[in-house]
Order: sequence, then structure tokens, then C-alpha cells
Amino acid sequence: MSWVQIPSLAPSSFLPLVKTLRPPLNARVESPRILCVGEIIWDIIGHREHLGGAPCNVAVHAARLGARAAMWSAVGRDARGRRAIEELRKLGVRWRWIDRVSHHPTGWAQVRLDEQGRASYSFAPRPAYEWLRATPTRLRAIVRWRPHAIVFGTLAQRGEATRQALGALLDRCGGALRVYDVNLRRGFAPPELLRARLCRTDVLKLNEDEATEVSRRLWGRWPGEEKAAARWREEFAIRIVIVTRGANGATAWSAEGRIDVTGLRIRLADTVGAGDAFTAAFTVAYLQTGEISWTLRVANRLGAFVASRPGATPPYPAGLLQRLGLRPTGSVRDRSRQTI
Repeated sequence: MSWVQIPSLAPSSFLPLVKTLRPPLNARVESPRILCVGEIIWDIIGHREHLGGAPCNVAVHAARLGARAAMWSAVGRDARGRRAIEELRKLGVRWRWIDRVSHHPTGWAQVRLDEQGRASYSFAPRPAYEWLRATPTRLRAIVRWRPHAIVFGTLAQRGEATRQALGALLDRCGGALRVYDVNLRRGFAPPELLRARLCRTDVLKLNEDEATEVSRRLWGRWPGEEKAAARWREEFAIRIVIVTRGANGATAWSAEGRIDVTGLRIRLADTVGAGDAFTAAFTVAYLQTGEISWTLRVANRLGAFVASRPGATPPYPAGLLQRLGLRPTGSVRDRSRQTI
């Protein structure tokens, strides 16, 4: 998660706290095609289960923000798998590239929240999302769809099949904006995998803890934010590096220099999915405008909103998209009926 700590401050309502953001005039893609690759997980919080997994959360938020969002993942031939596909269909996410696999369960995670609302996770063993299949037919279909962006993380790449499938996809979709939201989980961050993915990354997004961990895995030390961001950009030719700090906002480094946004005053519910909302908003808004400063503020505000509500993909109140400066194309109902 990216929103590590946000203080519990009144008022509890998010919308009155911010003025409406006005988007720049140099819009590029009104309704971008965004492919999210990786885990679909049922988050078990108390006695309830909520659809989640970082790429899945990004896809749900991207669809709500007006993108044509699709998932490439796998679920088991079980009740959770059927529910996941049905839920994504209702939420307007294209689901035709979600495989049903035998002998592996749909992903789940036991979520524990501490007193500050920060989440820790225990995961299902050998889940279906570690077994993506990069068949020639599947890869051709995705290439023909021409995604404007591909969003991926690290967790699902614990599986060799998914690791190979994602690599094959990134090789064939070099024209897409490649967004690596690191999302370290279960201590899985092999340096060789990190280097391979960073070499194929245009936008790198990490929270401050992940920035330190990735630096130590790659270089054996933490050189500080400025030097780390500069080295990531130079060594791996990354276009934009983003470090999020929860209550303390976020920073982006690019050819335009350093851009900072401050944290927002909210009443914290929990941090589940806040970083995924940030990634979705940044990806959609950047594809629509190409303007980093405005995009960073949009992402920061949507992440704060999600942190102020329980769960990873809370319903959006009326007027939220307009206040963010975003206007979705078509309704969720309309998009849920479209096929790939």
C-alpha cells in the first residue's frame, strides 16, 4: 500500500475539503485502454470477503475514472473464481482474459488492520494468479487491443508462469505506457526480477518503505530519495519515478524536475487499496493529459479519498470525479456490456 499513515482528523467527509481541479487543455486520450496484469485476490477482513488484489483494484478504479480497463489474470475453478468474474463484469472491467485454472485456488488474503488502519496480509498458497498462460492467441489478442498502458506489480510474479507471461507481453507491447507499481508482499523482491522489470518500466511507483527496500536489494544501500530517483531514471531509463508517503503526500521525479504534493487532512478508515487508487488515477490522468503536476494532484486526492473509506474500492459519491477534474466516458453499466 502507498498510504502508509494518514491521521484521523475531522471532518469525516472528503469532498468539502478540496476545490475542483481543472484539467489542462492538452488532453491526449479521452478514454484510454488500460490492461492490469497480476493477482485477483479476495481480501478476508473479519467475517467478510472483498474483491481485491492490487492490479484488480487498479482496474476497478480505472474503469470508474473513464478508462477501458481490462484484467489479465487467473482464478480457480471454484466459487470465489466465479464470484470474482461476475463482480468485475458488474464493475465494468473487461474480464475475457481471466483464465480458469484447475488444481489452484482463486487467490485470497487474510487482512489484519492495526490501530492506525494499516494492513498486513497472509496469502493463499500456490494461487491461480501465479499461473498465467501466454499463449500465442492470447498475446495476439492483447496486442490487437492496443493498450495505452500496462499496469503490473511484483506479487503475482512469484509464479514462474506469470513471470514469463508478463515478460512476453511487455516485449510485444513496447508502445504502451508501462507502469510498475512495485507493491512488495511476502518479502518477494529478487534483485534479478526487479532489474528485469525496471528495464521495461516507464512509470515507477513505490511507497517510501518500498523505495528503501528496492534500493537495498539492487545496490546494497539506501542513498536517499533524490539519489535513488536519479539513479533509477538513469540506470533503467525510467520516465517518471513516484514515491508516495501517505499523510505526507507524494513526489514525482522526471525530466521536468521534482514535483511535490502535500498530504490531505482526512479521517482515516484504513489503507487498503489507497495506493492502488493512486496508481489508477495517475495512469488515467497522465494518459489523458501528459501533465505530471496536475496528474499527481489527482492521484493524491483519490488515494486520500479511498483511505477515508473502508475497503479497497469504496463507492464514489456523486460529484467526486468532477471535483477531481475527470469525466468518465459512458456509464459502468454501458462498459460492462462491451467485449474485448
